[in-house]
Amino acid sequence: MHLLSARNRSEFLAVPQLVRFTLAQGKDGSEAVLLIKSSTLTLKYLLRLKRFCLVVLRIGEKWLVYGIQIDDDPEHPVVLWSLLEYDDEVDAMRALMAHPKCVLFLFNELVANVAWGEVDIDLSDEPLRALIESATLHPTDDMDALGEVSQRIEALHRGELTPTDGHVLILPDVRAWHPITSHYITNRASRSLISIFETDEGAQQEEIALWLTDNLQPTGAVKNPQVHELNKVRELSDLLLSHEYGTFLIESKTLSVLAREALPNRAKLSRDVIKRLRKATSQLVGGVKNLRRGLRITDAEGREVEVERTKPPHVIVLVPDLTLLSEATEFGGDFIRESSKKSGGVFHILDPKELLRIVQAAEMISARGETTTPIMAFDFYLMERFKRAVTSNTPNFGVLIRFED
Repeated sequence: MHLLSARNRSEFLAVPQLVRFTLAQGKDGSEAVLLIKSSTLTLKYLLRLKRFCLVVLRIGEKWLVYGIQIDDDPEHPVVLWSLLEYDDEVDAMRALMAHPKCVLFLFNELVANVAWGEVDIDLSDEPLRALIESATLHPTDDMDALGEVSQRIEALHRGELTPTDGHVLILPDVRAWHPITSHYITNRASRSLISIFETDEGAQQEEIALWLTDNLQPTGAVKNPQVHELNKVRELSDLLLSHEYGTFLIESKTLSVLAREALPNRAKLSRDVIKRLRKATSQLVGGVKNLRRGLRITDAEGREVEVERTKPPHVIVLVPDLTLLSEATEFGGDFIRESSKKSGGVFHILDPKELLRIVQAAEMISARGETTTPIMAFDFYLMERFKRAVTSNTPNFGVLIRFED
């Protein structure tokens, strides 16, 4: 397991995906490592493929971008990248020029280290070495270069860059991926396991949502709450939170990747997530109706749960990755308004990284107030995002919070 430095942990929490070279103390002393942070969905492709390419690009006259290309889609492979900004990144690259062994550490949306592996990354090739050695560290407070990166990546894919401006290094396969499991003890004194290798991929996304929301209030989040109807007991939703000003129902819909014989492309995943989104919407409408009926609600162990039932609840569908819905205009603002009307609540479509951003914003808002609790701030910020959602063409957008002094 790799323990992130304070600097890297802060950065990994702030952005949905990136990579960083650094040096770390291994069993044989200092060694070059590559830290990779991305969505669970993208990491699963990396686990299955066991291969990726290293991309190195010149930005402007003196700066450098490096990243990894993962072939999750034949037409538009994802590139996770970072600007070269720190001395330890350069030191790690120089170590790989002398000795190609590199240890990889994968981090999910929670910034939990979920796997590690080893691969040879040989940076001794003269054009690549010259490209790295000639670079100047990019200032961490300068955002002007960010807009150029995507253009340069596209130009590289089109074969328009010379070796002095861009380089793609095809790497050997990762020898083996080693799982790292993490346990969280919830506020309700239950144990929650995160393991990217778990066969029940759907349950793992529920655990991620639980980790993100459990600390919003001392009583925690209730996983798999049960509603007691006249003749049977059924699941109300995948996750439930409630406070005096409202209730939150979360229905998680994930996509199986590790269990499939053939890896699906993103077009196939988009079709699958659309089907699951429609089903989740119907389930949540039914869940709110049961909430309104005043039926008894318990946790999975049978303990009764107090739930606020008079105010419009927040109903949330959690999908693996909002970018899969970037072209799904049928789930834009009109759908959000209509689903809110049907459910009698405030309807949202989120993914884990967007849920993380909202929780982070709630914690920051609460920390700046005297009487505002994290769950109250979470309620407020969801409403603010909802106002944007009803004007959006698709569910694929993000929100960032900024505070003025």
